[in-house]
Amino acid sequence: MERSFVCPIQEKKMAYYEWRSTKQPAKEGSKPQVVVCVHGLSQNGHVFEFLAHGLVEDAEKRGTECHVYAVDLVGRGNSEWLDDRSLYNPGTYALHMIPFIEEIAKQHGLSSVNYVGTSLGGITGMLICFMNKGHLFEKLILNDIGGFVPSKSLQRIDILPMPRYPPRTICPLHKICNKTNPQRGRC
Repeated sequence: MERSFVCPIQEKKMAYYEWRSTKQPAKEGSKPQVVVCVHGLSQNGHVFEFLAHGLVEDAEKRGTECHVYAVDLVGRGNSEWLDDRSLYNPGTYALHMIPFIEEIAKQHGLSSVNYVGTSLGGITGMLICFMNKGHLFEKLILNDIGGFVPSKSLQRIDILPMPRYPPRTICPLHKICNKTNPQRGRC
């Protein structure tokens, strides 16, 4: 089912899709399994349909509750476009995903969720961990991305369009970063 979330940072609609098991948890007070999936550079949330159906089917066989959410990052799929083209980068996507993940976790009475990121979605997940010290994730699953990606590789596929700033200069996303995580300091 397609829904949308309005990101409070730039007030842009981010489309997402939800799949869920029909069975409620067998034990009173048990928590649901919640999985948030984020796609790669040229994809959208629909690439996770097969995975979502498999996770939900498995949960129903085990008699557990499972919710799978797959987003269309801003500028992709059914999500709105950003006004400033230079903001299409993993930092912006991470800043949009943090309030979404917090809201989804809150809806289910959780403090963290499981995260599956493919390529750009994996980079975004790693940035979320860096920005929030990983407390939003129970598990972080990276697909088609390594723990280290050379900046030349990222520039080649246009994921790192932002220039490098001298150490004492504040980058354009500084105010947004500090609003989300005041302890982080300068970018």
